[in-house]
Amino acid sequence: MVFSALLLDGAPAAGDWPAARHDPQRTGATPSTSNIVKPAPYWRAYLGGVLSTSKVLADDVNQDGEIDLLFVSGGRVVLSDPQGFTHWSTPSLGFLTLHALDDLDGDGRLEAVVLSGAGAAVVAGATGEILWREDASELGSLGAARLADLDGDGHLDLFLDECGCCSVRTNSPGVIYSFARGFDAVERLPPPPQRVHCSAAVNTVGDWDGNGIADLLVSSHDRLFFVSGQGTVFAESASIGAYLGGAVCEAVTLGDPSSPRQHALCFQNRVVGQQGAREISLLTYRRGESPSLAIVWRRTLGPRDGGDARAPTQLAWDLDGDGALEVLVSGSTGGSWTTHVLDAATGDELAVLPDEIARGAVPGSSGGEQWIITSREERVSAFRFSRRRDERIERLWSLDGLRVRTRMDWSSARRNSHIWSLVTPDLTGDGRGELVLETTSEPVALTAYEVLEGGASPAAAYRVESGVGIAAVDVLPGLPPSAAPRLAVSRDDGFVTLLDASLAPTNLVREGRDVLPGLRVGGYSTGPGAYVDFGRAPLAAKLSPGDKADSVVVVDSRGDLIRLVAEGASNVAPAGGEQRGAGQGHLARDGRVRRVHRASRGRRAGDPRLLQAAAPDHRSGEVLGRDARRERGADARDPGGEAARVGRAAGGPRRGRRPRARGAHGRP
Repeated sequence: MVFSALLLDGAPAAGDWPAARHDPQRTGATPSTSNIVKPAPYWRAYLGGVLSTSKVLADDVNQDGEIDLLFVSGGRVVLSDPQGFTHWSTPSLGFLTLHALDDLDGDGRLEAVVLSGAGAAVVAGATGEILWREDASELGSLGAARLADLDGDGHLDLFLDECGCCSVRTNSPGVIYSFARGFDAVERLPPPPQRVHCSAAVNTVGDWDGNGIADLLVSSHDRLFFVSGQGTVFAESASIGAYLGGAVCEAVTLGDPSSPRQHALCFQNRVVGQQGAREISLLTYRRGESPSLAIVWRRTLGPRDGGDARAPTQLAWDLDGDGALEVLVSGSTGGSWTTHVLDAATGDELAVLPDEIARGAVPGSSGGEQWIITSREERVSAFRFSRRRDERIERLWSLDGLRVRTRMDWSSARRNSHIWSLVTPDLTGDGRGELVLETTSEPVALTAYEVLEGGASPAAAYRVESGVGIAAVDVLPGLPPSAAPRLAVSRDDGFVTLLDASLAPTNLVREGRDVLPGLRVGGYSTGPGAYVDFGRAPLAAKLSPGDKADSVVVVDSRGDLIRLVAEGASNVAPAGGEQRGAGQGHLARDGRVRRVHRASRGRRAGDPRLLQAAAPDHRSGEVLGRDARRERGADARDPGGEAARVGRAAGGPRRGRRPRARGAHGRP
């Protein structure tokens, strides 16, 4: 963590607003009068809007035959075409993430399931109408959402579970909603059992008893339960650990592939004090036995103290194409990493990869095999595994200066918390996806590699401007024309770009004399308020001798501290960014513009950048920032985006204290 400060010892503002705690983000009052009829923006400066992986989805949402972009911004759900024409936008209701797009009531039309901090809503894909919204008092804090046909009626049901140990809770066991009779007659199915748990990441959909109908896996603090869609607990484990709610599981089929019965393969890497574990285990239903939810095998991946563990995008794979599943997982002891290949049925170790962290697997060249993809530091490697060879592991190739990108796996997100997959679009049309990797140096580039036995051959590349990072990547639904977009890239400067098979942008937008890199996705929003937004309010002041107009110092959506030069700015010629300090900025004031606090968190090491600004008394301060590139690109600090806006009174002159840059709800 890096701290620094910029001192702006300016004069107190005249006619200060009486405000609670002198907090300018609270409502204030003044005895002054004004003839303002309608406030109007004088100029606007776009501050971006980082859409992380679960906040943007590219698909034909309104079913008009064209690709749309569905995203969450400023608490709203918005549907836009790739060039920025808004089809519809919901009211700002605190929506945070997208969960699924499907036909929930069987009428042939698509609906979007969106999540908030306390529940969920269903939004019509064609119109944006909110068809159903959960009562906010049902759950204190939402912990997990699962979408599956839990009662066997052919329609998808929505299971919402409470966080369990969040500060706001109702101690609800969770709620299962059925939409089979329409959104005006939503029914509740019987809930899971009442239990005490912390986190709901473990919640997993699977057919544990083999009757052809989906069931749920849920947990208490130290036990696991198999629960039918009718709320019946048909299997319960013994006390097998602690903080089980933080595990992630997936349903796997072992033995007879024609049998619908599944096992639960669970990965845990949660340790609190001396409780919890770093392990992987296989669990199954054993009818008539006690306990009826039994551990088949269990393997420790690292010690509680000084250990760590990582799960790839999927736990179970058929790596050599022989029909038997292998488990891919990584563990660390004292900082030394090892990737383990285990027999999924027995847990026996089949092979190890020292100094590697498994990220996933991609289709091999023949026989249905899957090649293991690993990363370590700034190296990406591919390995072939085979049970039939004396040397079970063979290194195929390694690439330096790259990192593995992942995307949201919307299908998996319905069933479990293992929601990531590698980015492997089929750009060449040969039926095998190319592997998309990201450079670790500036400027950031995405490169699609054709994965071959003798090496990885670059097929196409997309580069962003220096200082811009990539927050999320998604693979679009398969479309036959070569010119159709194949990838959606959410940039951390507030744009979403669609790329074709050559990774060339397809939705560049002209705005005046400028060409924008894609759809602008940020919204004007003051955020949720309270402590979350301390330091987000902009400062307006003359920062240098001879300034004719105030400059605005503000934190943008990436957490960078920027200075906007307002002299001569208007809606035609917006204020520009003169200086930028990379990192997470915080502004504080107590009636006088005096101090800028900054903190840099979660960023990769790099050369410091320097931002200097002169105060009115000619003293200067400095802000040190680290390289703004992010390890994974996703940044949820300001998911809705933010814009600075300076207002002018329409219909009358400005009076009293000068307007300050503030956020306001609306579209940019």
